[in-house]
Amino acid sequence: MSFFPPIVLRNDKYIGDNVIIEPIARILAGTFPAVYIASNYPEMFIAHPSIIGVGLQAQCPDNASLVDIGKEISDVGIQTDKQTGKKIITGNKLRRVYKAAGLGESYITLPQLFLTTEEQRQARDFRANYNGECVLVALGSRHEVKDWPYIRQLIRHLSKSSNHVFIASDKYDGYEPLFDKLNTVNLIGLSLREFMVKLSAMDKAIGVDTGIMHIAGALGVPITVICYEPFSDLYEPYDNCELVTTKSNTKFISVRKVAKFAKKLKPKNTDIGILYLEGLGGTITISDHAKKIYKKTGIKPVIIVRKYAELFTDNPHIADVETVDMMLYPEAIPKVVRRFDTTVVIKSGVGKTYYRHGRESYIPDEFIDYFDNHPLSIADMERRYSMNMTLLADKTLGLPYDTIESKVYHYGDIAYPLPEEFVVFSNGVDTWHRGLKQTKCWEHEYWEQLVDIVDIPFLQVGTTYDIPVKGAIDMRGKTSISQLLMLLRDAKGIVCGEGGLMHLAYAVGNYNTIIMRGPTRGRFYHYPQLHNVDSYLCEKCHWINDYWYAKCYKDVDAVCMKSITPMRVLNTLEAILDNEDMVEDAHNTPMQLDSSMELSSAGI
Repeated sequence: MSFFPPIVLRNDKYIGDNVIIEPIARILAGTFPAVYIASNYPEMFIAHPSIIGVGLQAQCPDNASLVDIGKEISDVGIQTDKQTGKKIITGNKLRRVYKAAGLGESYITLPQLFLTTEEQRQARDFRANYNGECVLVALGSRHEVKDWPYIRQLIRHLSKSSNHVFIASDKYDGYEPLFDKLNTVNLIGLSLREFMVKLSAMDKAIGVDTGIMHIAGALGVPITVICYEPFSDLYEPYDNCELVTTKSNTKFISVRKVAKFAKKLKPKNTDIGILYLEGLGGTITISDHAKKIYKKTGIKPVIIVRKYAELFTDNPHIADVETVDMMLYPEAIPKVVRRFDTTVVIKSGVGKTYYRHGRESYIPDEFIDYFDNHPLSIADMERRYSMNMTLLADKTLGLPYDTIESKVYHYGDIAYPLPEEFVVFSNGVDTWHRGLKQTKCWEHEYWEQLVDIVDIPFLQVGTTYDIPVKGAIDMRGKTSISQLLMLLRDAKGIVCGEGGLMHLAYAVGNYNTIIMRGPTRGRFYHYPQLHNVDSYLCEKCHWINDYWYAKCYKDVDAVCMKSITPMRVLNTLEAILDNEDMVEDAHNTPMQLDSSMELSSAGI
């Protein structure tokens, strides 16, 4: 319980002053139980994680402390010299405002404004309508003395080099037809939140000292500000800001000078999308790519997947998750690429980067054919590079590829009781093939033999299309994604074929995982920390043709998987659990092989 009462910072002045106050309130939120900013623009703080925006007449808690920031603001600005009668500009507003809140200048920091997740999506959709550079120009200020007379000339200049010029102002309402011939996009008259959404999508903003510039800077948009020197301190906190200042009159600032300063701006922290259309197991590997992209760029990417958004709940390296269900790459890529400044498209083992404007899409030359011919190129990637598919994709994208950093950050709870110890297994693959027994699946009779001889409960997870295994606790189709992750994390061991469960087991950190592999053995689907039980028959044949998973490539009924006996799996399970007492005299129990299996078939 806090010893301090709530605090209210009151500002009855302008919108830009609200932005200046934001970091003060954010700092105070570390001490006070609640921090309010009372102003004419309370909607500015929707989605803010630590500030409550309220109107000037709103009822705040009775015990709240009040700091009237507006009084400090009103003492700074355009004043009249008592001796000469001339108007003079006074400065140091920023430091005086901080001081009024009890903070010294060492606390001065970057203002930050926030959009909701839905507003971020709206901003991406808005930006998708415009290729090339988008520049916002703020036409003027409420204070005429701050105005710059060459705004129209600047817009003409920008139109020659920038594809799209947007205009905004709180002063020129009703006069926007004056700018129609300049081929601009009008953002005048929007609500504050609507304007913030569209402003956040800009590549840069240029204008005189006004609230629009402060909002842009707080949203991370690079800004060029035309202002008088005494007001330049207001823009010190912005780390991507160019100031064009004057001591006397803005008419002495040329268009060329403003354009020159605008070119100095660092590129905006662009938004990044990751498109990866895979099943359950492949989808979780995006957590590796997202983390490495975030560490390299400082930008949390938005990921676009078919489904399974729950896999990324609470992931600290991801900004948002969007699902497109069963959309295919040829349809998805054009739609996604135009919504992000940078889009990373990943197919198993290979990635390609697309840029919305300014540069060509990028992929190392040696991987172009693999990307274009995917997935049939997977077999060749396995032979040539002999790397895990996640690491190989990292390599193609220029990311670190020495460790696999797939990870889960959220687990669900199961209300009904579970055994104290249990092994989780799945004998199926996915929902898409509706129970089709694939060439990489283990024999059903082997599953039943293994469950029968092991003295520890087996929990069967998977889809309702999978065949139930006699003797197992049936949890097929009975768990959410987050509940399944909890089971995998807490299991004594995991037994599965190569597939989704294997990838999830690695991501939850349960390395007591056994994978039976025949057609898909090799390094492409290999996690060094997990335990493989590989067939000794045939060579790996995954993606040797379009139907390898449905029909044995050599027409020998997937004898490779049949050659993996329950005893081999049992021995591996005993070894990793270091517990021979978990079996009921298993070594003396006869285990029957499929009578139709011919290990000496020709060509094997």
